[in-house]
Amino acid sequence: MTLAELADVAVVSVPALLQCCRRHRGLSLAEELRSVRLARARREFEQADAGWTSVASNWGFMNGERFADDFENRYREPSWLTLRGPAYG
Repeated sequence: MTLAELADVAVVSVPALLQCCRRHRGLSLAEELRSVRLARARREFEQADAGWTSVASNWGFMNGERFADDFENRYREPSWLTLRGPAYG
């Protein structure tokens, strides 16, 4: 869904939707979306045999360096360690 479609469903303007998201979640819509995508990528790392690049791109992260930085900042461990598990640390 696009932002405009979400606003239509909520019967508000796009700016009102963005303001509401920030007020109620404490994050911008982009920050919230990034947070959800990182969490889902992390869960996939923990459960899958998939490679690092495929998991990152499956969740819309096209810049590997940015993804790695965001992941490590959020979870305080590198994504490759999550992918391989603590036994590899």
